[in-house]
Amino acid sequence: MPAQQGYDRAITVFSPDGRLYQVEYAIETVKRGSIALGIKTNDGIIFAADERPRKLQIVE
Repeated sequence: MPAQQGYDRAITVFSPDGRLYQVEYAIETVKRGSIALGIKTNDGIIFAADERPRKLQIVE
């Protein structure tokens, strides 16, 4: 598996201090995520999402 992918596919890859990388990635994803809901009906689908305001990032 190429290292340039930026993530580990195996769920049992531990960091040097003993943490599971996949759990760390999941926690970060939840922190960045927004709420979304999808409902399938007989006539189509309903999709709603709540987007959080993003913090302005200033690089000095």
